[in-house]
Formats: sequence, C-alpha cells, structure tokens
Amino acid sequence: MGLVTSRRGKTGGWKLTKAPAEISLLTVVEALEPEALEPLAKASGESGMAVSGLWEKVRESSRRILAENSLEAMASSSEPMFYI
Repeated sequence: MGLVTSRRGKTGGWKLTKAPAEISLLTVVEALEPEALEPLAKASGESGMAVSGLWEKVRESSRRILAENSLEAMASSSEPMFYI
C-alpha cells in the first residue's frame, strides 16, 4: 500500500509517505487488516440472506466512516488515548 518508507542507519526509522491528513483510516485498515472489511463468504441457512444483507450494510457504513476520517483527525482527537 505504500503507507510508510524505511531508512537504515543512525538516523533511520519509519516515515509516513504522505501527510497524516492525507491518509484515511480506511487506507490503514485496508493495509493492515484487509479481510476485516471483506463481504461474508457465504450466506447459509434460513436467515443467511438477511444476516448477509445486514452485515453488508455494517461493512459499507464502516468503510464510509473510516474513509471520512484521517490519521491526523485521530491523532488530534481530544479523546483520551489508551496504550496497550
């Protein structure tokens, strides 16, 4: 996906390839966990189509919300950050 570049050596490390404002959270999720937003593989059983349809709506809503928010917005949020 080309989100980061790396450089070796004393002054090396990782660096974003774009400004944080230009990187959507959707881009990050697609790079790190692409299967998280994929459609369900198969609808089965009596309620399979209903469940599949609902999850499709959830997936599309999630994609829209992630696309509308950038790394910069997340980093500048006034919400408390929790580190694990």
